[in-house]
Amino acid sequence: MAATPEHPSEQHPDQHPEPLEGLHEPLLRVAVRLLGTRTEAEPVVTEVGRRAADADPAEVFDLATWARTEVARACLRLLLERSPGRRAADASLEPAALVGPEDLADLYLDVPDDPAAARPHALTLTASARELLAHLRPAERVAFVLHDLFGDHFEDVAGVLGRTPMACRQLADRARRRLAELRRAADAGIERLDRDAADRAEDLALDAVVTAALAAPAGLEPLLSPAVVLRADPAAADPDGPLTGLLDAAYLSGPAAVAAALAPLLADAVAARLDGYPAVVRRDEGGVRAVVGLALDAAGRVREVDVLADPDVLAVTDLS
Repeated sequence: MAATPEHPSEQHPDQHPEPLEGLHEPLLRVAVRLLGTRTEAEPVVTEVGRRAADADPAEVFDLATWARTEVARACLRLLLERSPGRRAADASLEPAALVGPEDLADLYLDVPDDPAAARPHALTLTASARELLAHLRPAERVAFVLHDLFGDHFEDVAGVLGRTPMACRQLADRARRRLAELRRAADAGIERLDRDAADRAEDLALDAVVTAALAAPAGLEPLLSPAVVLRADPAAADPDGPLTGLLDAAYLSGPAAVAAALAPLLADAVAARLDGYPAVVRRDEGGVRAVVGLALDAAGRVREVDVLADPDVLAVTDLS
């Protein structure tokens, strides 16, 4: 398990590293909603401030964006440690623990530009709001918090998760559906709630596509949407990277081109679960070398393919 960032026990809470002056509280609001409490969030933001102080200014073009990304990724790592891999595709949810609509509203706290107008507890969440967020898988939680609660574009969320914008949109959609079901169930007094039906249907459709693709990589084209695109991260598309000889482009579009690129990738791959949903993994003696994530269109065909091989990205994927 990776070490938790050191708590700044000798630093006064209002004394932050100079590079994050003016950014500390906005970053803390993000971290609180990602981790649940200020106690957990404060050390993360402080550690990022220390790293910002040591960073080469030439490598940090936009400090606010860099710091937000670093905070979100650090929180994601902690969420993965808290809930390693099997945060269950089939776990039941317990909406009876929820209290009232104010708890859901607490998640959407809109902090005004004038700090004097902010709610007194803007940097905290109710226990029930924390319970709501705890039902989300780590990547779902990050996508939901950054996009729905703080208005980040999916392109920016993709930079945190190392995924495509469409994949991040689907993660936020799943999170939204799960929270809505919890809210409705709590209002109706239902004590236990099975996974959302839309999640189950998407899971089954993805499972079928992965199974068929692995069984016959050469017959992929009928499984692909006419508008299918493949995006590979720089490590996956690097001629000298972990997929040497298997992928020579970072972006492809159209069923023929994507099918031709996917066939060799899938030849020695195995089924896995990425963020709790079906995916494909290539492994060797050193461990996971690449992950292929799939997003489906409304007709159940593959609309987008994510090929991930960057070690830093693989380190923050919820893979089982």
